[in-house]
Amino acid sequence: MNYIKKGIQSICIVSFMFFFGSCEKETQVDSEPLTQGAFENAEAYPNDQKNSSYWYPINGITNASRITVDPEGNPWVVKTNGDIAVYKNRRVYAIPGKAIDIDAGGYWDWETFFDDTIWITNAANEIFYRSGIEGSWTKIDGLAHTIDVSVDGNPWVINKNNQIYRRINGVNGYWSRQNGAALDIGNGGGETYVIGTNKNLFKMNPDGNYTNLGGIVERVDVDYFERAWVINKAGEIFTTGGDGRFYKLPGAAIDIACNSNGEVYIIGADRRVYRAER
Repeated sequence: MNYIKKGIQSICIVSFMFFFGSCEKETQVDSEPLTQGAFENAEAYPNDQKNSSYWYPINGITNASRITVDPEGNPWVVKTNGDIAVYKNRRVYAIPGKAIDIDAGGYWDWETFFDDTIWITNAANEIFYRSGIEGSWTKIDGLAHTIDVSVDGNPWVINKNNQIYRRINGVNGYWSRQNGAALDIGNGGGETYVIGTNKNLFKMNPDGNYTNLGGIVERVDVDYFERAWVINKAGEIFTTGGDGRFYKLPGAAIDIACNSNGEVYIIGADRRVYRAER
């Protein structure tokens, strides 16, 4: 059964500020094999593109819970206690505020830095954004617990009812309801992947419907080259190759993030930050 499509069968009245009426919540199903579907019999990433030291440790950040990487290549993290930090120019900067999720969008064209906006959600499900290290947090309308930002700088969010919303026209725009129900979401290069409420990975099609890729997955992100990066329930790491197939990478992680330049970071099983060396 396509649990993404099932999520749109129950209709609830919503307000612009995300104060939703009650919706039927879906049952999470964890009975499928961890590598079911597109992940079944996934080969190791091609030997000429990996080695035993694929993940390079970034010193100074511990107890990380969520991670993003801005277009300039700086990793931002939310720690297990909600603190926010960024690693830039070999230094760790503490950022005021508390969060439960974090993401950065926009892109860098090697000459002009177009968007250094960082987005968070907090324990009250409020949504905030700021401009890099020097900015300050500004609250935006809506309530959500999970956030991901596309390359055009517009955030996508998931609320407490697992409903998906996309921001239109930036901070002064509005939220648009998307098909389906999800636990996590990743955007990049014009592609969108979500983790359904049954923990399967789904790819959004141009018509707004979804293709079920299977698996039992926990986290997903998408880079500028439209490659999905996925962590399954066992902490195993997968990515798509140029042939569209999923390949298994070395290491274990609890979160993963990539930016518009193809830089990839993870939070390892030890809750430290690592960068992909390619």
